[in-house]
Amino acid sequence: MNPSRSQSRVKIGIGDSAHVQLPNLQARHQQDDPPCSGGVCHGQAAHTVTGGGGTSGSAAREVPAKKRAEQKQARRRRIYTRLSIGQAATSVPGGGGTRGSAAREVPAKSTARAPPRHAEQKHGEAAHHITGASPAPNPAATRGAKLLGYLRSPDQLVDRKIISIPDAGVVVPLASIRRFVEPSESNSAYTYSNVVDAYVTLLQHRGRPSDALDNRKVLILKWSWQAWLEDINNTPVSQQELQDTGNNFLQHDMVFIPFLYEKHWFLVVINFHKGEYQVLDSRPRHGGYKRALSKLRQGVEECIFAAQANGNKKGGDILDITKWPIRIIKRLPRQTDGTSCGMFMLKYMQLWNGKKLLENFSQDNIASIKEEIAVDLVFSELNTMDDVQAEIMKWNAVN
Repeated sequence: MNPSRSQSRVKIGIGDSAHVQLPNLQARHQQDDPPCSGGVCHGQAAHTVTGGGGTSGSAAREVPAKKRAEQKQARRRRIYTRLSIGQAATSVPGGGGTRGSAAREVPAKSTARAPPRHAEQKHGEAAHHITGASPAPNPAATRGAKLLGYLRSPDQLVDRKIISIPDAGVVVPLASIRRFVEPSESNSAYTYSNVVDAYVTLLQHRGRPSDALDNRKVLILKWSWQAWLEDINNTPVSQQELQDTGNNFLQHDMVFIPFLYEKHWFLVVINFHKGEYQVLDSRPRHGGYKRALSKLRQGVEECIFAAQANGNKKGGDILDITKWPIRIIKRLPRQTDGTSCGMFMLKYMQLWNGKKLLENFSQDNIASIKEEIAVDLVFSELNTMDDVQAEIMKWNAVN
């Protein structure tokens, strides 16, 4: 037999046994004691020892019985010693057992047995469960909790300015946001006009994503436009102002006007595609809209007539806007309380595409929607009250 081949097979045998079956090897040797003590050790046991006194064939039979027993005990000690060293030393799976300097030469990367992918996932899940780590908090939810705590504090001055958008002329005191978020019948807590104008300014700045997708041009006016349009016939207004306003209206498909009438908010839409005034009301009244909108319509007509007289013809036609009907939009989400009309109007403004709302909501959602809008306004990129924003985040952290 070629010695190198025999030695190679011997080393592989030890490596397999050392890496996998240490407890079974000890039991196997205890079972092999009777035949080995009275006769020749079988070839497998003889070939398992590397560099030792393992023998086979006629050479093994020439050794006296006592000598064979001593050789067997010596082989057994060497096997156990090598097996224990092999367990402590790093061994390459499927290769020969190593010890001493040879074991240190094996790179740790080559000896690491990669766990299955599903095992890694289970381990990660278990670690997450043990440590009790929670997912990263939602920034909007964190800001909402801090803002609510700040607004509810009796130490805050109700007339303190909390939102300021100088370019739009919008200023909102703390009292308005407080009553907007947590209204009640007793404190006349309706949506304040300055909150409406702040939200409209934010919508104007960011735009409505659905309008870009549908190639639709929508003009959203602040509440102050209601008074300006209603007072055109009673207030000196230049012809140029009327023309500019009319031209601006005619460049859009729809014009949204937040409307306040008898302490109740609803949305008026001038829909140029459909040739009508649309009313979106969370608590529709039985009639009375013609009277409520009469002055507004007169102001809009003056602006459109001035623009058309100056040559602006939308679609090449003269619009006789005086004949446009008022259509009350049905099948809308309705309020069930006495203070949420302004919130419903803001949601209509956000979701109306001229034919329908792009998503549904109900009175049950209003509390969370109010908090979302309040957070959006206070922490918006347009609000210049950086010191208040920082104070809100810091205040709730220490109180």
